[in-house]
Amino acid sequence: MERRIEERRLPITMANIEIVTIGDNQVVAVVAACSKYAGLTMISFRDEIVRHEPEKYFQKFKGIGDILFVSASQILN
Repeated sequence: MERRIEERRLPITMANIEIVTIGDNQVVAVVAACSKYAGLTMISFRDEIVRHEPEKYFQKFKGIGDILFVSASQILN
């Protein structure tokens, strides 16, 4: 495990991933409910959501463990 982390390779399989798509006004409640026991939660966000008050957005997610925020400013097709 340590070697994989050092190599920047996390041992994650699709069986361990749950993708949840929700509206902006539901984010905090749904993330808290779905991520209560997760080892790692990845949350994507759009730049326009955090442009004016980024601290306010990111501080909403308290008490749910480890979070990795990922910018969703570019969509891959």
